Amino acid sequence: MAIPPTGQIQDLHKRLSQYYLACLSRSTRPEAKFFAQSKFTPEYAELVSNPFISSVELTGNTAARKVIDSSKSKKEKQLYAGHIIFADYLESKSSDWKGYLLYPLFITPIEQAGGSIDCTDSPLFVNPEALKKILGLSSASELQEAVLELEEELGLGGADGKVQSMEDVMVHLRKNYDYWNWIEELPDAEVEGSTENQLAPAFPLTDVNRVGLYIRSVIFMSERPKYTMGLETELSALSNLSVTELANSSLSKWLGYGAGSASPLSENALIEPIPLNSEQRDAVTRALTQPLTVITGPPGTGKSQVVSSILVNAAMQGTTVLFSSKNNKAVDVVEIRVNSLGQRPILLRLGARDLQERLSDYLTRIVSMKTEPEDVQAFERAQKEYTDLSLALSSERREIDSLLALRNDVDDLEARLEPIREKVGEDVSTAIERLDISAMRLTASELNEAVKKNTPGNQGFLANIFPGIGRKSRLALLSKAATSVENHFSQFKYQVPVPTGDIDEWKVLASSIESIVLGIEQIPKYKAKLEQLSTAEDLGSHAHKVTTLQEQTAVKSMKLWQTWLRTIPERLSQNDRRELTKFQSTVTMLARATDGKSTASLKSEQQRLFPTVSKFLPCWAVTSLSIRNRVPFSPGFFDLVVIDEASQCDIASALPLLMRAKRAVIIGDPLQLRHVANIDTSTDRMLLDQNQLIESLEWSYSSQSLFDL
Repeated sequence: MAIPPTGQIQDLHKRLSQYYLACLSRSTRPEAKFFAQSKFTPEYAELVSNPFISSVELTGNTAARKVIDSSKSKKEKQLYAGHIIFADYLESKSSDWKGYLLYPLFITPIEQAGGSIDCTDSPLFVNPEALKKILGLSSASELQEAVLELEEELGLGGADGKVQSMEDVMVHLRKNYDYWNWIEELPDAEVEGSTENQLAPAFPLTDVNRVGLYIRSVIFMSERPKYTMGLETELSALSNLSVTELANSSLSKWLGYGAGSASPLSENALIEPIPLNSEQRDAVTRALTQPLTVITGPPGTGKSQVVSSILVNAAMQGTTVLFSSKNNKAVDVVEIRVNSLGQRPILLRLGARDLQERLSDYLTRIVSMKTEPEDVQAFERAQKEYTDLSLALSSERREIDSLLALRNDVDDLEARLEPIREKVGEDVSTAIERLDISAMRLTASELNEAVKKNTPGNQGFLANIFPGIGRKSRLALLSKAATSVENHFSQFKYQVPVPTGDIDEWKVLASSIESIVLGIEQIPKYKAKLEQLSTAEDLGSHAHKVTTLQEQTAVKSMKLWQTWLRTIPERLSQNDRRELTKFQSTVTMLARATDGKSTASLKSEQQRLFPTVSKFLPCWAVTSLSIRNRVPFSPGFFDLVVIDEASQCDIASALPLLMRAKRAVIIGDPLQLRHVANIDTSTDRMLLDQNQLIESLEWSYSSQSLFDL
């Protein structure tokens, strides 16, 4: 991740929040539908021509002005332009109302509307609500696939900054979708003047009386999609926080505001109710100690085992954890896997009404639970048995590590002694018995010193001016050193070269003798390590012991985890139980609340009680878009946040999650499908530029997922 310029770094979270807010306002699709007739403020107005083909003047269009003015006064509303309207007839089951609902097929958001509307350079998007009605689809997955296929077929969405023309879209529809229920015909491109941008309907949309498609253009206002409203609120709140307020969060470290610190974890702290390999164990340890951990791999590589182990160990250590993913299915999978490890759930789910009811049921049970004396005794026995096994397992692993290190040392010394063996001419371990190593070291040192004194520049001030001064004594040192080398090294097959007088040749000799002596000095060390290796227990024997201990440890880990769960009630004080009872009552009432006022009050009370409850119920799960009003908006509230399926998670959704925790674990698959953003590249770059992020394209909403970052 690129670090922004120093002058910009202190407000990076503010600029990112504003940037993603702008992206969300342009990329989220509304439930675009409205009544053909309404007694209240009109939600749409017909236009005299198609704004996707040319600019449309609004002078004299009173209805259009009312819609525009109304949208400006309502923050929850967004102004859109639409073309090709599907009319559907409905009759109310609870009243005598009957009439038509209108669904624009192609839509685009309008940011500003003055005296005219021009959408010629705006990307077109298919309205899922309209396509659902046209095709008669009921499955959400089928509808999503149909929308994506149609947009791809028509070249919509502004991919790569290109905007498909409405003329081309209508020609394609006429040729390929003539079987749709067209009440008004699409213009024929082959007929001169048929594509002129002028709509002249026989009657207004308020008077439609048949189900089907009408060639009309409208502007309308619609509520911003509810599923992103919470995220927009959170991003707005995040932009108002100071750098100091964020200091305790993983987001602060992520943005470069401050460096994170590791948390200690004792060697035998991990339990493994799900057996882990060495890589998985290392990942769990890093997740529980490091400021940021990234876990990656395709399906089948054990990521779910790692997630489950992180949550189990965090709970036992009293570490508060927030687990999140973009979709409910990923959260469901982890929730089921973790909670199936024991009789009592440890990962508690926050979310919609049915999840609130399930949480309420569990909280009711835990308030009434008791820990029996035999439960405590069983936990203490399991803890001792696990600790003993864990210590034995750690000891065996250290033995293996030591044995491998010893083998590597012996191999390394063998390689270093090989050149010496060639020169000694026999096995070095036998030769050591008759070698005077200390005398050889002295010889090498004397030769080095003699060469140094005979090297120009090292002979003293007078000798440098008058080379003859002291020359005889210096040469005598060389001669003495050469004799000593001959005496100590003539026993080798290695023939000591006799320099001719050139000082460079003497330097080569000194270097060669030095390397031989250094090698010979390693012989005692080599013999000692070789002896140690030959008497050590076989590596295979240690590996067998580790396998056996791992199997026993897995069994004891599961027992320890299950007995620990049964002792949870014992750790609750009377005050804890009172607060838990209040929390349970709040959750129950929230699940049954029907009006907005009481719901808001209950959510506020739930958040007030959450810090106390999370001390003894440490692990919580929520989807990234449903976190608002369910978890306190407090920097560093949780010790750890785990974000799964990160390649499908947009960065905007992750910021409030990262803000809520001190450390973060990001889990993803580089081959998994990325998140899809309904925003074109050119608009994205414009928004990056507006928020001084154009040089930080790694934050791009349209192209980057959390995993990419």
